[in-house]
Amino acid sequence: MINIKFALRNLLLVINILPIIVLARVREYETTRLKSTAGAGVGSILLNESAILNPASVAYFNMSSVQVQMEKQAITSQDQDRRPLTDQWSRSSQNMAIIAADSKRQVKGTSSIVKQEESFDRRQRMSISIGAPMKKTSAIGFIFNQTKDQNLGDGKTYEDKYYQLIFGATHVIDQNLSIGVVFKDLFKARPDDTKIILGGQYVMKNILTIIFDMESNYYQNIQDTLTFRGALQVNILSDLYLRAGYFKDNLLKESGTGIGASWVTPKLSFDLAIKTTRAFDAKYSKLQRGETLRETSASVAYLF
Repeated sequence: MINIKFALRNLLLVINILPIIVLARVREYETTRLKSTAGAGVGSILLNESAILNPASVAYFNMSSVQVQMEKQAITSQDQDRRPLTDQWSRSSQNMAIIAADSKRQVKGTSSIVKQEESFDRRQRMSISIGAPMKKTSAIGFIFNQTKDQNLGDGKTYEDKYYQLIFGATHVIDQNLSIGVVFKDLFKARPDDTKIILGGQYVMKNILTIIFDMESNYYQNIQDTLTFRGALQVNILSDLYLRAGYFKDNLLKESGTGIGASWVTPKLSFDLAIKTTRAFDAKYSKLQRGETLRETSASVAYLF
């Protein structure tokens, strides 16, 4: 006869461990430029960002690039009761990414490697993407991700390795307006990642740029998983750009802002950004009551 108490005890143990394995999430990686716009940019024409956001963008370029990005995450708390715990955990981490893009050839694409840490979670992702023009003003592309997630929460290491396919398309309406669409995780390797993103970019007199995105999981309730991102970019000089953005994520129950700047020369580009995130419903967010996540990011790209 099965020992009922023993079975119940083991069942409770599994239930307690499952949230660590299943619910442990690392936020989607963003380049320094995307952090400055709070993640918005699906409708923008971007080279290095085509490796992680909309792969169709690479089709509009005729150059190559290698970008190195370093960033630091730090979580601070305004709750006096949580500060000793925050200090004990040393809740800061360093992330990095290397992105190589080649759009000089007939087959245009990128490759990238990303390493992330977030509390007890670790992620390593390798990606390749391709993009191709469909018409003079339209392009499509694909990203293939190989991801390995780890969780170290209870002294043991839990691993999850999976593959994802992303489809993106971009259409340039005129020299001032472009739109894009991205379908993430087409084959539902991770059901929470199966999303559609619609975005656009509008340039006013080559000085002010308006950027906006809307994202939702189309297999779940749209309102509950809706994310809005919006940003403004100002061209101060011919090679200096300032940006500020805002986002609200109804799935993660988080909102925040991004600010940053870019300096672009014929051979080099430099980006700096700070993104700040807070939970508006700590019951569902990875952030706890009174906590603030601050991401400070810097990147340099060599253009050739």
